[in-house]
Amino acid sequence: MNGIAFELGGIAVPYTVAGDIQQRIAPLPGGSSLRRMMNGDALKQTHYRKLAVQLSGEGWCPLGVDALDWDNPAGLVLKCGEPHSVLSNSNVIALPVARRTDAPYLPTARAHLANGNEVQTSISIASHTATLVAVAGAVGYSVIYFPQLVVIADPPEHTTDSASGVSGWALNTEEK
Repeated sequence: MNGIAFELGGIAVPYTVAGDIQQRIAPLPGGSSLRRMMNGDALKQTHYRKLAVQLSGEGWCPLGVDALDWDNPAGLVLKCGEPHSVLSNSNVIALPVARRTDAPYLPTARAHLANGNEVQTSISIASHTATLVAVAGAVGYSVIYFPQLVVIADPPEHTTDSASGVSGWALNTEEK
C-alpha cells in the first residue's frame, strides 16, 4: 500500500515504514458514571468524552518519530490514516469536530439501499454538518471521515527481529 499511514506532530509516516498498521480508537475510561436515584432510576453523569488511540505495526525499518517533543504540554496533532464513519437515517449528518480536512482525507458519503447495496453520493459540509445528496431508495446514509486529535503520548515501543528484518512498534496516545 502506498501513501501516508498517519501523521504525528507534523511527521508523515508512510505505509512503507509503518507496515501492517492497526489502529484502535476507544473512549477513555472515567469520563462518565452511572448514578442511581432513590427510586432506582439511572442517571448518567458525563464529565468529559475523550478518546484513546492505539497504533501499532510492523515494517522494514523503525517508525522514525524519535525526534518529536513528547513532553510538549500542548500535545501532538495525530492525523489518523484509518477511517471512521457516522451512520444516520437522515441525509443531514452531524460530523465530529475532530476530523481531518486535508486531501485526500476529506469526508466521503455513501447511501445505503434496502437491498443491502451501497452507492457513493455527493457531500457538502458547512461547519460540522454534512448534507448528502438524497438517493432514491436509500434507507440510510453514512459519512466516512478520518479522525484528527491533539494527543499526549510517550515515545513508541520498538521491537526488532534481526532474523526476519522486521521492526515492530506500538504507540499509545490519549486525547488532550
